[in-house]
Amino acid sequence: MKNYLISIIFSLIIYLQFLIRGWPFIGISILSMIIFYNLNKKKGSIYFTLFSALILINQVIMYILKSSSLLEFIFIIISALIFFVAASDEKKVDILKKYLKENSEDPKKFKYDLCFFGMGEIDNLENMKNLSQAVLAYNKDKIAYNVKLITGEYSRIISKKEIEDYGLIRVKKSQEPYYPKLWEMVWPSPRLRTLHKPYLETFILAIQLKDERITFYEEPKILYKITKELDDKN
Repeated sequence: MKNYLISIIFSLIIYLQFLIRGWPFIGISILSMIIFYNLNKKKGSIYFTLFSALILINQVIMYILKSSSLLEFIFIIISALIFFVAASDEKKVDILKKYLKENSEDPKKFKYDLCFFGMGEIDNLENMKNLSQAVLAYNKDKIAYNVKLITGEYSRIISKKEIEDYGLIRVKKSQEPYYPKLWEMVWPSPRLRTLHKPYLETFILAIQLKDERITFYEEPKILYKITKELDDKN
């Protein structure tokens, strides 16, 4: 119920147009939407879907009342579409939570992160081109994940007792010489950040089971957070 109320309350930001208009309204709206996203991420797709629908409905009302401009109308349409897309990612979390419930697990006792799933062993960056998007749930006793494969949705729960080893593994590849282009002096390219490095590197989370090894990829700080949770002996 709390998250439903948060969705409704934040959707009322549209009515600020009675007080402020144009770019100030857009700036405040962006800030409020960022706060709303962080309050509701990994909580379920319904909240993002509800928020998207409500801001569209409220914006139509404002436009009918002639208290909104075309610029603000377009901004709200784009914002609603962004949250609809975010809701599609959250649906993956919903699928995993439902699977946990069906297997007598309490979804509230897990933490969730969106990541990428590696089929088999990943030992270099070239092998990471065909990773599948996944949701990983974890606590000190178990991990669970959901990934969409060619055959359909696949979910699995793994007890910590089944894990023989786990940890972060560095993967890297050599980098070809890169010569900056003139326009990059004005509009910097991400390549410039690694220009001085002879190779590129990142990390994967590898989990060794009895008969297989599974791997997950995300930002190192997220993978580190997961390993710390698995390290918890309490």
